[in-house]
Amino acid sequence: RVEIVVIGGGRMGDLRGRHVAASLDAALAGVVDPDAAAAAKAATLLGCAAFSSLASALAAKPNAQCWICAPTKFHPALIEEAANAGRHVACEKPVGLDPKQIADAYDVCAFHNVGLHCAFQRRSDAAYAELSRRRRGSFARLSAATDVCPRQGAAAGRTRPRSRRRRGHSVTRSWRRR
Repeated sequence: RVEIVVIGGGRMGDLRGRHVAASLDAALAGVVDPDAAAAAKAATLLGCAAFSSLASALAAKPNAQCWICAPTKFHPALIEEAANAGRHVACEKPVGLDPKQIADAYDVCAFHNVGLHCAFQRRSDAAYAELSRRRRGSFARLSAATDVCPRQGAAAGRTRPRSRRRRGHSVTRSWRRR
């Protein structure tokens, strides 16, 4: 089982923590929040360890990967800290506040050969519901699905997405400027 440290003791951290704790494939290794009281409260509810910094969690849990549920302004620094420690990262959307922060986050993870996954809940989306329906009963296990909305790129004055394969990782998409 994969150990996961959830970073952020708020609403999304609680949701992700409950999902991880209920998973058969993962174990909740801890909750990180700079507010020690919030970390302790979340950890008590989820039955795991509490940490007031990502550094202390990574030191105490040497095999744990990271799921970032903190406020968006902290995402880039937390991603960099986790990647520098060699940990794979899942991050709630958005990864950063501007395109440069986002590109830098993916670049630092690529440099350290760790994955960066941006989580975006789409359970009520018809295409995702159909994918889930088709997957039921299949012998294969779905580990990731990527969707790109071309209208967002066009509206921002960008061309279509370009694919880059990174060693050991799935296709990552980024927008090229004209």
